[in-house]
Amino acid sequence: MKRPPLARGHHSRRTALAAFGTLPLLVAGCAEGSDDDPRGPQPNPSGSPADGRTSAGPGAGPSPSGGPSANGEGTSGAPDPASPEGAWGAEARRKALAAAGSTAGRHWSTEPPGSLARFTPATGRERALTFDACGGDVLGVDHKLIAMLRREGVKATLFLNERWIGRHEGLVRELAEDPLFELAVHGTRHVPLSTSARAAYGITGTASAAEAWDEITGAARVLAGFGVRPRFMRPGTAFADEVCSRLALAARLPLASFSVNADAGATFTPAQVAETVVMAPAGSVLIAHMNRPGGGTAGGFTAAIPALKASGARFVTMSEAFPEHA
Repeated sequence: MKRPPLARGHHSRRTALAAFGTLPLLVAGCAEGSDDDPRGPQPNPSGSPADGRTSAGPGAGPSPSGGPSANGEGTSGAPDPASPEGAWGAEARRKALAAAGSTAGRHWSTEPPGSLARFTPATGRERALTFDACGGDVLGVDHKLIAMLRREGVKATLFLNERWIGRHEGLVRELAEDPLFELAVHGTRHVPLSTSARAAYGITGTASAAEAWDEITGAARVLAGFGVRPRFMRPGTAFADEVCSRLALAARLPLASFSVNADAGATFTPAQVAETVVMAPAGSVLIAHMNRPGGGTAGGFTAAIPALKASGARFVTMSEAFPEHA
């Protein structure tokens, strides 16, 4: 599927980054280990690395009940399809897997059909900042980054991996109560979403539609235990096939891709991050990392945000950028 260009003329920043050899560095933001290229074509640079060394079943973490909730779950009968149980429960899983069938996906990239990488800005000034809290070997917190976003009043969407959530439950509760931040899903085991165990950067993905469904919804159930109804999912490494993308849509957790890789897996210097962020056109979905405080991410965004605000830029959450999925 051909993707529409970014608003105001996309300058192919992602292509430029790949040309300078930053593509393999994207793994560093989430895991230490092999930077092997993924099998199959790579039509788009990737941004969100992964680590597949943890394991979790479909019921990992707190499981939302079938009773009434702030998310619109009914008081009797079948749960509301928009509620956690209605979207991720046993019946929803059965229907989604039946619709997926047994055919393996063929499209393998960070932008499979149905994923979200760019949007039409309402006023021509909006950008969507997204930060991954990955589930690899580094489970840190970039407190300087979070403090800067709060100080500047900047909205952002935070994609949290289940393992990271387990390490920082108190912070997750705090972030969930902050109106600046939208919390979203960054995987259960933090692996690519595949129906045939395809790999990205040497990390093997899910091996079936059933495994993919559990990878998509497991961490969502954990976030529901914090009173959060996530609306978006970004897989480990950001790679997925089209069948898994349809599964994510069935779970009401469409795949969030990106159009600007802001920190190259937290390997960019502050100056490189700032330059990349300032150059991002309106309508961009920017990806960076919040689990590696030793990188240049916080410093770069600290320099870039005031400059962008002075130019009239506005920052929105994924739900605001893509209201049809909110």
